[in-house]
Amino acid sequence: LLRIVVRVSWQLELPDEGGVLGHPLSATLFPTRSRSPTAELTCRVRCIRMSRNTRASARGNIETLWERTWTTSTAMIQPQVGFALELPLPAYGEPTQMDRTGSGVQWQLNVVVPLQDGSEEPVFDVPVRR
Repeated sequence: LLRIVVRVSWQLELPDEGGVLGHPLSATLFPTRSRSPTAELTCRVRCIRMSRNTRASARGNIETLWERTWTTSTAMIQPQVGFALELPLPAYGEPTQMDRTGSGVQWQLNVVVPLQDGSEEPVFDVPVRR
């Protein structure tokens, strides 16, 4: 089974159960149309803790618990093939856990794709468990 996360003109395909701490997570990034990056892609996986007040006007705090950034290159990303990524996950950490207020621990993948007419920066929530 697969889990597909969609962000504007990109989607990320993950194993349905998501990632497991201590094991790399294989994922595939798919554009809605062909993309030709003009430079290396910058990928960032991070684990954040969000603390939100239950009042609608309160913005809340975000604390980064873990983060890893790397670059990778590709000549073209085709919608039919996608671009395979291996997301590093630390051996120890906190699994994804959010409450009704939007507080809790969340894992995210951010990919910066430099293009001729600017860059695209999809951000995906990635479920991670122990």
